[in-house]
Parts: sequence; C-alpha cells; structure tokens
Amino acid sequence: MKIIVWLLFIAAGAAIIHFRFTIYEFTGEWDWANKYLNNTMVAIIMIWMVLIGIGSAYPFGAFDDFSATGSITKDEQQLKKSNQTSSSISK
Repeated sequence: MKIIVWLLFIAAGAAIIHFRFTIYEFTGEWDWANKYLNNTMVAIIMIWMVLIGIGSAYPFGAFDDFSATGSITKDEQQLKKSNQTSSSISK
C-alpha cells in the first residue's frame, strides 16, 4: 500500500512540474504568492517540492504513528486501556 501512495505522490509531483505552465494559466496569478514569493510559479514549484517530500518520506514510516496521544508508545497505550478496562469492571 505504501508503494502505491508513494507512486501517487511522485506522479502528482511530476505532473505538477510537467504542467506547471498550464496550471499557472488555469489558476492565474496568486496574490499571496506574488506578495510573499514574488512569483506564482515559485509557489507551484514549492507545492511540487512538498508533494515529492511527503511522497518520499511516507514509505519509510515518517507519518506512521501520529495520534492524539503524543509520544505514548503502543505498549503504554495498551497498558492504559487495560487499566481503564479493569478499573471500570471492578466498579
């Protein structure tokens, strides 16, 4: 599955680079890009860079264990759940 996602991100990034002028003609000038980056084309290329970066990092597990628990490991999560379950059963 990760290989498919990787290929999709790489393909999307390659398509953006290949069709960047077409994308630029379709979307027109981006005011925020012209204000902060002095060029809309730079913003399009930066989007390409982000897609390639995410696509390259994903297969290596860079985005795997994101959750609301922060830095709690899976073992600690299971221990916490078992403690909550056992305390609710004993009540």
